[in-house]
Amino acid sequence: MKMLKASDFDEAMEAFREENFDAAVAPFAREQGEILEFITELGGEISEEDEIYLELTALSAWRLIKTAGFTAPTATRETMQALQLARLKRMDGLFIKHDKEYLTIEVLLELLEGHPQEEMARSAAVRALIPAANKKGGISDEQALLFIAVQAVFDALCGIVPPPELLEQYKDQPPRGWEGIRDLRVTEPSSDHANRLMEEKNFTTIEEMNKFMEEHVNGKRLQVSPATPLQAAQDLIYHAMDCHNCYVREQLARQALEIFPDCADAYNLLAEEASGSAAQELEFYTKAAEAGARALGDKLREWSGGLWGHLEARPYMRAKAGMAHALWELDRRAEAEAAYHELLRLNKNDNQGIRYTLLAFYAEKRELEKMDALISGWAHDDAAAEWVYTRALAAYALNKPGATAALQAAFARNPHVPDYLLKNKEPSADWYSDRITLGGADEAHAYAETFRKVWADTPGALVWLKTGRTVLAEAKPGRNEACPCGSGKKYKKCCGK
Repeated sequence: MKMLKASDFDEAMEAFREENFDAAVAPFAREQGEILEFITELGGEISEEDEIYLELTALSAWRLIKTAGFTAPTATRETMQALQLARLKRMDGLFIKHDKEYLTIEVLLELLEGHPQEEMARSAAVRALIPAANKKGGISDEQALLFIAVQAVFDALCGIVPPPELLEQYKDQPPRGWEGIRDLRVTEPSSDHANRLMEEKNFTTIEEMNKFMEEHVNGKRLQVSPATPLQAAQDLIYHAMDCHNCYVREQLARQALEIFPDCADAYNLLAEEASGSAAQELEFYTKAAEAGARALGDKLREWSGGLWGHLEARPYMRAKAGMAHALWELDRRAEAEAAYHELLRLNKNDNQGIRYTLLAFYAEKRELEKMDALISGWAHDDAAAEWVYTRALAAYALNKPGATAALQAAFARNPHVPDYLLKNKEPSADWYSDRITLGGADEAHAYAETFRKVWADTPGALVWLKTGRTVLAEAKPGRNEACPCGSGKKYKKCCGK
């Protein structure tokens, strides 16, 4: 490997002032995505400025080393963490050896002795430690972490292999915290791979199948090789689900399309990662829906009404939901409304919660008749606050019989909602917007955030709500009496559960 000079690295860093980072980072994300993932995972421990510096350092070093004729093996999550740990262990050893009260720049720079690209790595390290050099005292923990991260990146790019015992330490590490495609559940990869494993099995009895599942599927993180280009492309999307860095996710999506051009989830992911506007989102989601329809072929018609129950149809359903949302954002309301209703026709159980989105859609324009029609047309019981409180509101506003019973049923399902509608009550400090407890205060807050205005703009509705709570909250029917919500069930088997 050609030895590169500090001046080479300095010039490469300066060159980035004139480059578009998004375009420059794309090939690096494709070839060495795990290095970017490693940097992203440090985000909570180093400053945003240091994270940007580390990204620029990694990209500059990668391009220089490639120019010198060396291509490093693709880094893995395990190798990056093992390289970092190896450097940390060596740093601790040097600290003890020198018997220092605190870390110094001189001690840290000893870590570079004998490095395959020592001069270039030293230049990057000095740049990382400039803030420390301008202050009295030792190196802070954050500065030391940045320095170690720089070294781990250089080690990976120079092909340094960490000690086997450190690699072994990370072999069974759990997957990353999931931040994947909207509505793509974490169970899908394991379900997909389980289906692949079961495809060629001809079980003669249920007992035989259950035994096989127990031995080979249940509780195991399956990895079954793809048998088709679509499966290979989808595996890249599953990999993207396990990644945090937006550049890596985008490149994995584009690689998936190279393998199988009709990979709908690849377009879905690009809609999230590569769109700068609702119009661009719509373009990607439209391509996703078209690709999904082609991939499904006749199954699209055959499975209509229950599409979500088929794993391979879910990318198409995600695409259609994305299209509807983008149309709404573009204020193309008639098209958005039609798209949402089409989703309800395609999957009558509405696993995606489209009915709640439609309710919010109508609430925004105070379209109470449409809200009532949607609720009345839903054939299943629904305990969500969005449903029961909006049912009561619509019945009251349209002067329909049963409004009082509907309100009483709503109180039984979630007694917290009136406080959030009447008093603009704030959620507790430990409330998380992505965790909703059915019947809980967090659900009440989420409901009020969306529906407070339609309640306030409906004449008399808030007074009716306040009065109703006082009169009806304690007036619960007997457990064997008919439920006041109008479901036809006994109270104990409906709202009194």
